[in-house]
Amino acid sequence: MRVRYEHFGGIVVLDQPAATVHVNRAWMRRLGYTDSPLWADDQRCLSAPVTAHFAVTQRCPLRCTYCSNRAGEGAFDELTTAEIMAALDVLARMHVFTVAFGGGEPLARPDIFDLARYARRIGLCPTLTTNGMLVDEACADACRVFDHIHVSLDGVGDAYRAVRGVDGFAAAAAGLERLRRKQIPVGVNCVVTRANFDHLDELARFLTTNGVSDLLLLRLQPSGRAAESYLDQRLTPQQRRDFYPLLHRLSRRHHIRWSVDCGTLPFLYWHRPQRWHLRLTGGEGCRAGSEIAEIDANGRVHPCSFTEEALDAAVDLVSGWQSAAGFERFRHWADHAPEPCGSCRYLSLCHGGCRNVAQAVAGDFAAPDPECPFVSGA
Repeated sequence: MRVRYEHFGGIVVLDQPAATVHVNRAWMRRLGYTDSPLWADDQRCLSAPVTAHFAVTQRCPLRCTYCSNRAGEGAFDELTTAEIMAALDVLARMHVFTVAFGGGEPLARPDIFDLARYARRIGLCPTLTTNGMLVDEACADACRVFDHIHVSLDGVGDAYRAVRGVDGFAAAAAGLERLRRKQIPVGVNCVVTRANFDHLDELARFLTTNGVSDLLLLRLQPSGRAAESYLDQRLTPQQRRDFYPLLHRLSRRHHIRWSVDCGTLPFLYWHRPQRWHLRLTGGEGCRAGSEIAEIDANGRVHPCSFTEEALDAAVDLVSGWQSAAGFERFRHWADHAPEPCGSCRYLSLCHGGCRNVAQAVAGDFAAPDPECPFVSGA
């Protein structure tokens, strides 16, 4: 169990069962913790991120057409091993709980396992997102250092190729199987697009047949290479309306444990589900600048991985987390939400949908998510 003080009480992270729980001051005292100076603070935001997503490289062998950050060749002036470790030190001093290594393809860095071991040594929980292409037997053994691994798999066979523009399904599936045989906690990330929406049943069947029950569905983002074809790849209005019923069919047919990223949540809310049920399934909207910080391969820190606004270095997160304008814009958007968001019963959960989509499609960061069915009327 790991615990961090907050102004409302504290955050408790459990390993078994895996859970992150916000508790009040009374519960902190019951757990044996004395009063904290933070309890005299009226600061509304958390004292630090809960999770830091660390894109440690731009390198990737695939160069997918839908890539949100144009991964391929390494970025100019990517951080060295020592510089990444220094950034991890900052996160540990701030009592961040989890560092999620990503990219690009993080396994393209020869030092990735050294970085994960170092993170664990200083009290951070390391996780990994990989496309699976580089996971041979030796790599799978070394991956035991991670608490959890998500393999990006956007469909089976032709559906995978239709989304990514490259034929990597067999290699990715082989990597997933090697990790599973090592008994590493493993799940799958799937970016949902117009091309693979009708094939998600096939993906769920493939996963459960192969012993994987954890599926995270992600919204396509109009960033990087995907920006060029986003309007043709994004879900149709009908697919957005059908998204939530599809998830329930996957659960019933395949006993798959699905979760979704914050960007997909407006598609769920349109069906007016019970708020308690959404909370149980992790149904909370954008947490950029409130629970999550993003560090890119050059060491800049963003409130969201899809925005250019950034602090210059991880060390700036210590002072900038609570006051930097870019973080504040995300954190307080709901306080001034325009209609129809302002009167929506789900505003406190949804936070207005995806700010990146609003900026890219509507041309206005502050606009409601233009693809939310409540907003579009579709």
